[in-house]
Amino acid sequence: SYFIAKEWKYDFTIREPLLEANFPDKEAIFKAFAQFVHTLHTHHITHKDLSPGNVLIRHEGLQLCVVDINRMGFAPLNMQQKLDNFSKLWAKDEDLETIVSHYATLSRLDPTKACASALNASRRLKAKINLKKRLRGVKVVD
Repeated sequence: SYFIAKEWKYDFTIREPLLEANFPDKEAIFKAFAQFVHTLHTHHITHKDLSPGNVLIRHEGLQLCVVDINRMGFAPLNMQQKLDNFSKLWAKDEDLETIVSHYATLSRLDPTKACASALNASRRLKAKINLKKRLRGVKVVD
């Protein structure tokens, strides 16, 4: 088998704006990310590990790229599956709301319902992972 890779120089991952409250252009970055994911979903592409370290960003032009693509999915998704795709970001509620609200607008969904659904999925995943950590005796940070 072969592995072919192309270097893609980036300035930061989505982790930084998710963690830093005063990150420059934070809202614009979140909107660009929502647009990026919407484009993937429109083309029936799902990154099944859309975690903060797997989303690379170039500040100039707000260009985005995903890595760790070995778990991509290529099939149409229903809207719930699309919204669930945001859960691995481990984002604060207000940041996830910003991202999903813009995604909902692009998808012609009710932003309030879309945010509620995405937040529910995010909270379920956090609870599941935190429970596993507690069972292993690892300190949990929400």
